[in-house]
Amino acid sequence: MVPQRKAYDEAVLVFELARRRRPTAEIARELGVSVELVNKIAAGQRRPHLQRDIRKARRTLDNRLRALVRRKALAAFRRHMRIIRTGSSRAAGRSREYILSRTISHEGNA
Repeated sequence: MVPQRKAYDEAVLVFELARRRRPTAEIARELGVSVELVNKIAAGQRRPHLQRDIRKARRTLDNRLRALVRRKALAAFRRHMRIIRTGSSRAAGRSREYILSRTISHEGNA
């Protein structure tokens, strides 16, 4: 007799493993499966076909995060440029320092 598989939402499991924010014990408890199963799936030892979905979800999450960071960085840059143009000399100096520190320290990452 073949043992029955526990029914759980694979999409939730894939998303949680891709996010890497919660402990596997918490994910297992939520899905009603063993911690060992979640750890083995995360390591690719069980349900190897899910690895592709986990990698794809991870790339999607990473791309969304990069886009968010770009938008926030651009907004900060614009805010500091506005301060440089219209602010007091002290505030403008701090904004110049901020922009220079960000551009010089991150030139290699551009």
